[in-house]
Amino acid sequence: MLILAIVGMTMLVSLIFYVYNLGDQVSRRLSQQNVADAVAVSGAGQMARCMNVVAMNNVAASRAVALVPVMDGIPLSGEMAHGELQAWRQGMDRTMSQMRSEGALSSDVKAKVLDGMQALYDRLLRQERTIKPVLDMKHLLEEAAYWAIRGHGGAPPHGSLWRTAVTMDEFSQATVAAAGVLSQANAVRFAYDNLGDHNVDSAAFIVPILPKLPAHRGDLADFSPPLRQRLRVDLEAATMVMENGSGGAIPHPAWPYRLGPWARLLHYPDRYMVADERFRDWFRQQDPFYWQYHGRHKRGWRRPWGIRVPVGPRRTGTRKLRSGRRISGPSAGGGRAGRAAGRGHGAHRGGSYSWQPTRLIVRGYRTFGPYEWAKSWVTSYAYDALGDSRFREYYDKLSTTKLNYIFGPVNPQLATIHYPIWITDLEKARLENDEHGNPIKKVLTRYYYIEVISKKREGSAGWADSITSDNLGDPVAKEFSGWMPPENLKAKVFRNNAKVTGPEKVGILPMWRFTSEGKETILNPDGTVEDEWPVYFSWYFIFGGVDVGPDEYPIANPANWDAFDEPPAPTVMDGSDDGGAGIAGGEYYSDDPDVGARREHFAYLSIIRTGTKSAVWNQKFKLSNPTKSIYTLAQAKIFNNSSWDLWTQDWQVQLSRVIDWEDWTRRLGLGLTDVPLTEGMVREEDVSTCYEFMRSWLPAMADMSIHH
Repeated sequence: MLILAIVGMTMLVSLIFYVYNLGDQVSRRLSQQNVADAVAVSGAGQMARCMNVVAMNNVAASRAVALVPVMDGIPLSGEMAHGELQAWRQGMDRTMSQMRSEGALSSDVKAKVLDGMQALYDRLLRQERTIKPVLDMKHLLEEAAYWAIRGHGGAPPHGSLWRTAVTMDEFSQATVAAAGVLSQANAVRFAYDNLGDHNVDSAAFIVPILPKLPAHRGDLADFSPPLRQRLRVDLEAATMVMENGSGGAIPHPAWPYRLGPWARLLHYPDRYMVADERFRDWFRQQDPFYWQYHGRHKRGWRRPWGIRVPVGPRRTGTRKLRSGRRISGPSAGGGRAGRAAGRGHGAHRGGSYSWQPTRLIVRGYRTFGPYEWAKSWVTSYAYDALGDSRFREYYDKLSTTKLNYIFGPVNPQLATIHYPIWITDLEKARLENDEHGNPIKKVLTRYYYIEVISKKREGSAGWADSITSDNLGDPVAKEFSGWMPPENLKAKVFRNNAKVTGPEKVGILPMWRFTSEGKETILNPDGTVEDEWPVYFSWYFIFGGVDVGPDEYPIANPANWDAFDEPPAPTVMDGSDDGGAGIAGGEYYSDDPDVGARREHFAYLSIIRTGTKSAVWNQKFKLSNPTKSIYTLAQAKIFNNSSWDLWTQDWQVQLSRVIDWEDWTRRLGLGLTDVPLTEGMVREEDVSTCYEFMRSWLPAMADMSIHH
């Protein structure tokens, strides 16, 4: 009995050890598979991270290059705008001084006209002060924008924007060179952080042994599409159009997989579009997320186009009754700045109205890039703050010319621009020749007009109190091409209207008066006339000046490198100029990640090997595995759902099914020659052992085993 008990106890203990060791092996196998999955994602993820870094650098460099013409166009534009504003203001100050002692006008008329002139003077002074700080920044802007700056030590680039672009270029080159080593290092480090110390019984690495980021350094011209060429994208194709300044394309776009971040990454909302504030509440009821999208089209990088379709039933509303007030008579029209006197408004009958809510179905869009975006901030501000000056016209020509310099030949012949010089003295402006007898070319003539509409004739008692409309707070500035003598104003402005009298010169001032008659009508809500009476128009045209500046002022070139300099360039994907056909296996854009170039460059296999030593009584519990190792494998893929290029920061990683054992075995064998380049992270004997193990399996058997 004792012997049976001992035998039974031995068998029971052996069974317990067996079950324990079996569970331990299964647990280790599952844990090791998790490590393999994580290592594949870690190695591929580092490569995706490097690709996103290159994309970030390319976009950042394109923005730096875009800012060169944007910023370098400001100093000369500001100088010319400041000069003309100063000349106009000084001319207006001189006319106002003469006006105060002029006896040709009655005191109440003189007071009103002086009010208008003072408002005009203040407007010009305000704009002059707005542009003045730009003159003080001229040196700083030039230090940012010019490749080579005279007097600076060291080799160019000297300008901070160019240095930024070159730094991004060098950063990208370093990233591409180190991407493979970093990917393997990240995978190996992650593996041994989970497996423990690196010993003879363990191995961990990814295949390819030394991954390669499939990219090369392009040239400066590859910055042209993001800055100058826009994409027109629809549901079936994408067309790149040369347009100086729109931008938003990328080099060698291909529909629909490679269109770049400005076309793909930043989305334009396909949401309801309304033009009236009153209807937004209704749209919010129909679409709770409406408020999140309203106005976002101003922040995107696309201008959509499409068709409008009805959405829901027609809506109805009630319009309030409103009486009307209308002034009819001749008009001097608008101008570059200022406003004409108001002419009233119409009447509303009231009653109901209906409207049909619509939705814009986007059929396509046009891109714009960093140059147009940055430039629009300058021109939009100038439109609001520098309305009298021609800053926007100067700036548009200067910035566009400088942008084209960047992509033109080395040391090009400089383009020219008209430099304004204003003569605000009327007698000098009338001269046909200068002091040397040469003809004076007159480019532009400027006048201002003050408009007053009153119920009483000018000069009669109570005239000032009878004024019903005027533009004394914001007189109009009108410009005429070439020389416009005051005697021709009636024909040009009023088209020789017989109801307009004038021009009548006001004393010795450079000012001319026009008058006319009209009527003011009060309308009932139904449009019938309730009452009307005559009104009297007075226009005072003031000479502003004539531009006699030269047309051949040279436009400096910020891209002033020579043939020995190396300007910045983006890093572009290999084969992007031929659709990827030149890269092993064909296009990048196959939907199948396990064929062609997608598998060759964007598929990664992790291999983890550990020993089979049993946890308990290893001498008796040995596995029959001839390799005495546990192998686990995992495959990961790199992809970009937005755009397959090195401009769009949307490279991601995902685990995928392990497929094509024979190809992985081949690539592992080829990787033996790359082991020394890993700087000791991967041992040659580990790769050889894993290679022999994979080669020993028949591909068909291996594929069935890993897919069971």
